[in-house]
Amino acid sequence: MRDMGYKILGFAGVLLLWQYTSTLYPEIVLPSIPESVHRLWVMMVYGGEWHHIGITLVRSALGFLLTVVLGVVLGILAGKIYVLDHVLYTAERIVISIPPIVFIILLLIWFGGAGILAPVLTVLVAQLPLMYVSAKQAVRTLDADIIHMACSFSMPYPLALVKIGGMHIISFVLPALTLSLGQSWKIAIMAEVLGSPNGIGSRITNARINLETADVFAWVIVIVAIYLLFDKLLLSRLHTYTQKWR
Repeated sequence: MRDMGYKILGFAGVLLLWQYTSTLYPEIVLPSIPESVHRLWVMMVYGGEWHHIGITLVRSALGFLLTVVLGVVLGILAGKIYVLDHVLYTAERIVISIPPIVFIILLLIWFGGAGILAPVLTVLVAQLPLMYVSAKQAVRTLDADIIHMACSFSMPYPLALVKIGGMHIISFVLPALTLSLGQSWKIAIMAEVLGSPNGIGSRITNARINLETADVFAWVIVIVAIYLLFDKLLLSRLHTYTQKWR
């Protein structure tokens, strides 16, 4: 309960700082909270902007899911097969060294910005190494003796592998999941800003061109709210579940 109070206090502090700072600058530089909320209301109720949120959600969600599935599968295989780990090492280092913005530009050139491929593949390529390395380390830190001990108490080996090994991997990968969720959301929007005719990023680009700063902040409210919602509904519950297992 006390922790929640501290979080509310920090959130209130951010809002107070925003509102106070907005009084020091003209609206085109930093709009106030009421103005930003008003623009958000107008855009959603009268402007029909909801479908842009759905488009970005689909793109980021697909990229995130592909990242988790491929990253965890490759990480588990590389954790068990050292030859595969060495084969993938060079590709892993190359991808880690390249900024996401470069992938966005290349994928926009190859696939264009109107479709779903460029944002989804950008999320996948940019976030895959993080998930891959986390899953690989999880496999290598798994104590096989614990699984064998569970089997000695009449637990079937497949069940012990899923219950013990699976939960160990989930608890190890959870920090990477948390980071990847936020990064996937941001990278998808970044790809839309640079070259998509639809989605949240495209609306931010239009607001920038028209110098509608309040609209930019209205979209920022949407971006933060959606991330916090998914973090609370998905990752926080998963974290609580894995903590009970530990």
